[in-house]
Amino acid sequence: MLKLGHSRDPDSRLNHQLIADDTVQGAVRRVLPMPNGLDAQRAERRLHVIIRNTLPIAVVPHEVYDGALRVKSEIYYPAASELIHDLLDATARRYAA
Repeated sequence: MLKLGHSRDPDSRLNHQLIADDTVQGAVRRVLPMPNGLDAQRAERRLHVIIRNTLPIAVVPHEVYDGALRVKSEIYYPAASELIHDLLDATARRYAA
């Protein structure tokens, strides 16, 4: 499963705030520097809308990861990986200008 989200400290967020079960392993796969937290939140919300509208079958139902992760939404199946990376590439270009 994939989690798309923003954090000032991604490793800490993953290991201390997201993973609820010691048997679950995770890794930060990509970090995209953003100018500030507000821009990061706006970009994240925009990407989630695009993913849900473009590839709705990639959204993992909460029941699948309930108890393993401390989130209620915004978890995707690996099939969304290419789309997510494409969106992150576009976001990086947008904020690089």
